[in-house]
Amino acid sequence: MEETTTSPSRLFTALAIGAGVGILCVALNVVITFLNAPIYQAVVNEGKAVTGNTYAVFGLACLGLFIQVLACFLTGFIVGKATIQRQLGFYAAVVTSAIVYLASFAVRYIPNYPGNLTSSTSVSAGMATGGIITVIVFLIIWGLVGGLIGLWGARISTRKHPAYAGQPHE
Repeated sequence: MEETTTSPSRLFTALAIGAGVGILCVALNVVITFLNAPIYQAVVNEGKAVTGNTYAVFGLACLGLFIQVLACFLTGFIVGKATIQRQLGFYAAVVTSAIVYLASFAVRYIPNYPGNLTSSTSVSAGMATGGIITVIVFLIIWGLVGGLIGLWGARISTRKHPAYAGQPHE
C-alpha cells in the first residue's frame, strides 16, 4: 500500500467541513434551547422540586449531547468520503467538538438566553486562572472524544475503499 500525504487543499477542506458542521450544531442547539424556554422557566419556578419538567430538561440535555455526537460522526463520515483519509476525519471532528464546546460559553452572552445566571460574587485572579485551566482541560478532552467519534465515522466511510481494503488473496 502506498503512503498518502495530506495535501493542504484536503486539510483545508476537512477543517472547513468541521467548522461548518460545528457552527450548524451550535445553531441547532441554540434554536432547540429557545424553543423550549418555557420548560426551562418552569423548572426555575419550581425550585428544587423534581417534576416532569425536570425530566424534560434532562431529556433536552441528552438530546444536545446526541446531536453533538451525531455531528462528529457525520463530520468524520463526510470528510472520509471527500478526502479518503481517515486522519482528516479525526481533525475535522476535533474542530467540530471544539466549536460546540467553546460556543457553550459564548451563548451566555445572548440576551434572555435560558439558563443565564447573574452573579454578584467578586472574582479573584486565582479563581479566573483555575477556571481557564479547567476550560482548557475539558476542551482538550472533549475535542479528543469528538475526534475519535469522527475517526470512527471516517473509518466507516472508507472501509471498502481500495486504499484501505487491502490486497485480495489469490
